[in-house]
Amino acid sequence: MARGSVILLAWLLLVATLSATLGLGMP
Repeated sequence: MARGSVILLAWLLLVATLSATLGLGMP
């Protein structure tokens, strides 16, 4: 189950990065 946890963490990090980029691009 550790592998699934890592994948979930990676997705959360990707979403956080995308949302942060959009937030900076569109104030």
